Amino acid sequence: MIRALGAVLNAWRRLRFRLWVIELRLRLHRAGARLELDAPHGATLDSRPVVRAFPLGTGSGVFSLRIGPEVKLGHRVTIEIWAGGDNRLAIGRRSLIEDSVRLILRSGTIEMGEFCNLRDGAWLKSDGELILGDNVQVSQQDALHCDRRLELKDWVGLAERVTVLDSDHSFDGSDVHFRDQPLKVAPTTLGR
Repeated sequence: MIRALGAVLNAWRRLRFRLWVIELRLRLHRAGARLELDAPHGATLDSRPVVRAFPLGTGSGVFSLRIGPEVKLGHRVTIEIWAGGDNRLAIGRRSLIEDSVRLILRSGTIEMGEFCNLRDGAWLKSDGELILGDNVQVSQQDALHCDRRLELKDWVGLAERVTVLDSDHSFDGSDVHFRDQPLKVAPTTLGR
């Protein structure tokens, strides 16, 4: 009886993931992009991730999604994609993306190693290469923003409400608004 129930539950999980992939393909297609999927094991979804595809970005319009085995996504996960760009999201084996996490790909890459944990309300935005090594923990309400390259090596853990970025607008003391000041960008790495 327990085995039969487990088999039914696994079949439901596979079907739920496949239905979400169909929805993802349709949303991307409407925005002028296409999906390249490498997820032979699927993923466990607490609820369907929300996908927003905007007709922005430059590139070939390909969203590459790779999901390793035993990946779990929580409730209200949001994936925002600039559909005109080249975007890549790779989630490593046994990684956990908890509730209300936002993954924003603006012609960029977000690559997570194995056993990563994105806690509730974390926010990752990539215009370049945002790389998380193995066993990285991004805590509640953290924000990672990558303009060119941001890397957190293996075993990095961030406390709650931390922001890490590889770019910043300068401020020269003039009346020019900070948004209109030059953007300073430098590759940023947090070591093991």
